[in-house]
Amino acid sequence: MKTSLTKRESKQLDKFLDQNNAKPPKQAEWAIVDISGSMDSYVGEWGASKRRIECLNAALMELGTDVQVIAFSDGISTERIGEYHAGGETKICPALREVVKHEPSYIVIISDGDITDSKDNALGLIDKIAATAVIDTIYIGPDDSRGEGFLKEAATIGHGRFRKYDPATISEKIQTLLPAPSGPLEMSSPVSAVTSKPTDI
Repeated sequence: MKTSLTKRESKQLDKFLDQNNAKPPKQAEWAIVDISGSMDSYVGEWGASKRRIECLNAALMELGTDVQVIAFSDGISTERIGEYHAGGETKICPALREVVKHEPSYIVIISDGDITDSKDNALGLIDKIAATAVIDTIYIGPDDSRGEGFLKEAATIGHGRFRKYDPATISEKIQTLLPAPSGPLEMSSPVSAVTSKPTDI
């Protein structure tokens, strides 16, 4: 007897086929971006680097119009603006709860990873989203911080890639972040969720 797949099962099957039959990569559908107060800090040493919020705004300039943005700090905003200003706490859970409503298949999170809500709650929501979506993360911040560890773990749970944003090439074109393999891949090159075509750096 023929049985029909539920919507969730169908998405899981499509995800499996995409990852195992070398289908063309898809553009990210959603970008979850950190505009909290900690993003006003410098990526590296003061005077030798850019502020994290500047790096984020540069990445967002490269996003295609089909990518939906959820910005988070004390609350969330889905308004698409040209430039964000840093301020407030780093509460990522409301943004994750919002995006799960849309049943996405590919998400990128851009943050310094220094969240102020529960890490366990955040990773639990990421695990829920990962049932139907690949989750890539872009880390903007200093080496070996607690936030870097959180975003690495999020990418692992989300079957995606972990990447570091390199402020040394902030003024150059941003490398495309493509859909990920089964495990996280650490890269030192700057990236953004832009299109499925690689760009020159």
